[in-house]
Amino acid sequence: MYPVLFSLGETPIHAYGFLIAVALILGWILSLQLARADKLPADQLGTGYVIAVGGGLLAARSMWLFQNPDQSEGIASLIQLQAGGLSGFGGVLAGLILAGVYCQNKKIPPWAWLDCAAPAFLIGVVLERVAAFLSGADFGYYVDPDFFLAVQFPADSPVYDIQRRILTGMRIPADLSLPVHPSQLYAAAAAAVGAGLTFVIRARRKYSGQVALFALGFYGATRYLIEDPFRYDMTPEIAGPVSLGQVTGVVIIGLVVGAHITRLKKLADDPQGLIQWKGGPWTPGADEGKKKSGKKSSGKKKSGKKSSGKKKAGNKTSGNKTSTAKKKSSGKKTEGSDDAGKSKASKKSD
Repeated sequence: MYPVLFSLGETPIHAYGFLIAVALILGWILSLQLARADKLPADQLGTGYVIAVGGGLLAARSMWLFQNPDQSEGIASLIQLQAGGLSGFGGVLAGLILAGVYCQNKKIPPWAWLDCAAPAFLIGVVLERVAAFLSGADFGYYVDPDFFLAVQFPADSPVYDIQRRILTGMRIPADLSLPVHPSQLYAAAAAAVGAGLTFVIRARRKYSGQVALFALGFYGATRYLIEDPFRYDMTPEIAGPVSLGQVTGVVIIGLVVGAHITRLKKLADDPQGLIQWKGGPWTPGADEGKKKSGKKSSGKKKSGKKSSGKKKAGNKTSGNKTSTAKKKSSGKKTEGSDDAGKSKASKKSD
């Protein structure tokens, strides 16, 4: 356990806070790069990222304090991002709602933006779970010492303190905790696999939102079906061996599968409307392109009018020439007929 990574002078840099900061910065950089690749307005979405992440962390901390009122020390407790003091799924849900509202307000497709943020989200889960392990928070329950992944924490860790209070019937060494499951690392490893798969799905996606739905479902499975059964503070059982966390995980996966099927049906009806990463009215420069095309088309119309005017003028001149020629020819005919009449008259008189 390394709760303090290093010190800057006399200021200790805690592992949890440091890795959370790294996760937020990496998430900001990666999600905006993917947004640019998907022809989304990265400058606007940078603000949306800060709002969604900040609101999500605040909601996660608030929900945890609501569930653990004895740990609350007033309003100041809301801004203390300590290890093991966040409600993960509550924060994720709040962040999704804030991101959706922000995108709707800016007329940006929410699903297209969530596809860009999904890989960064799972990478953030990896770093957060590693930080929790280094801090000794959210640890696993007791495991046989012969288990090859078993870990022990030092006497000044939260693990040791909680075991001394809870496992009163067991003999605990003076310098180390009893061996436990590294449940934090289980979740970190699973999230790392999920983060890699998001890039694979992104390259083969069929509709906007497919990457985000996968990340949400994978997170639900990781948190409640992989990590929760090994944690010392596992969610309570509600029906025999079935825990609340397991039910929550299944419900999340079911909702994700239902949304996936719905999106596929909409894709069949409107293929172009759900392929939003190819650009649209939200794409930077889209308005300028429309204006330019509008100017070009108006220019063509004007030139067309001018040429038609020339044609009309040409028709008029040709018409004038024709009428003049007709008059001349008719005049010649008249003169010829008069001469012929005169000759006939002279013959008769003779």
